[in-house]
Amino acid sequence: MTIDTSDPLLETPRLPQKVSFGLWVASMIATPLLISACGMRTFPVMTSLTVVCQLIATFLVVNISWPGNRILRSAVIIFGATWLLEYVGSRYGTVFGRYSYTLHLMPQAFGVPLLIPMAWVMMLFPAWCVSEYILSAYQIRLGKMYAIVYPAMSGLVFTVWDLYMDPLMVSQEFWLWEQPGAYYGIPWQNFIGWWLIAVLLTVILKPQNIRRPGLLMIYTITWLFLAMGIGIFLGLTGPALTGFVGMGIFALWAWRQYYRYPPQTT
Repeated sequence: MTIDTSDPLLETPRLPQKVSFGLWVASMIATPLLISACGMRTFPVMTSLTVVCQLIATFLVVNISWPGNRILRSAVIIFGATWLLEYVGSRYGTVFGRYSYTLHLMPQAFGVPLLIPMAWVMMLFPAWCVSEYILSAYQIRLGKMYAIVYPAMSGLVFTVWDLYMDPLMVSQEFWLWEQPGAYYGIPWQNFIGWWLIAVLLTVILKPQNIRRPGLLMIYTITWLFLAMGIGIFLGLTGPALTGFVGMGIFALWAWRQYYRYPPQTT
């Protein structure tokens, strides 16, 4: 097996990465503390702040491997495509099922909170990274099938994050389902739609060389903090457990590959 030497195991994070990670983690720690002190009215503001901080941290890590113009182009495509699909979905009940946004998340463009496509951008990059780590040892064996397996895996790694997010956001009435579904009020069509869109975006954008320890850390921290945040502080035990298992499978699998097949540094 050929080991990728472009992903140094002992890579030292740059100062902007350290600062962005610190601000992102601080925002996640502050969220339940502010909720306890000031009530749930602080949740929309802290959610927006956390997404922005995570998005910046993600971009700074990806910029190690990718030039800025490629990052910007990918982000614009993800943002534009997911905003359009959320608009169509919320208006006509296609893609995800019948739902509608409330006014709790602002600002909005034609009824779709801008935070939603931003969240797609911030988590799709880490999902690509995790999938690349997992499949790195099988790439030669998969051969041409890798072009099929990688998008499918990326879509799944991304979609399990929504096992946390949709019940959380519905509990805060950020959006409402016309007919509550089987998964804590969420219809299964929603998750199928997430997976298909993530797969399609992966096929279109063809991400490569995105195995960065920082992105793997972002996925892992998201996994752990959401489990604690919604399970302990918000009392959503069921979604916390299923999200913990779903994201945990892929996070731990990726870390196993990371240490089992470390990059050469000489």
